[in-house]
Amino acid sequence: MMERFDCKLWLSTSEHAAKTRRFERVAYLDRREGGMREPGQLWKTEGYFDQIAWTNHLDSHKWLIGEGGCDEIVSELGAYKAGIHLRAQDLRVEDTVRWAVGIILDEMKKLSGLGEKGD
Repeated sequence: MMERFDCKLWLSTSEHAAKTRRFERVAYLDRREGGMREPGQLWKTEGYFDQIAWTNHLDSHKWLIGEGGCDEIVSELGAYKAGIHLRAQDLRVEDTVRWAVGIILDEMKKLSGLGEKGD
């Protein structure tokens, strides 16, 4: 089954949600040459997020999300593109788990032939 089962899930997020999560994280310490980065330095700045983190995310996934970016990719459940199931943006964890389990069960039914007409 493992060799035959290939189910890809994309958990999209909006720029707003990604930025909000980043700035609400508890600061962490980054050891560098024996020193420690002060909380909130670089990784947590607006400039780093806008110019580096989010821009690289969009560039790396352009093949899937297109030129419009994540904010335009998925507005409803059930989207499917390039062999990947796309989750609607910014769902709660519980809704994401329900969606993912539903997709996985559907894919398993297809493999076993249970999802065919007449079953």
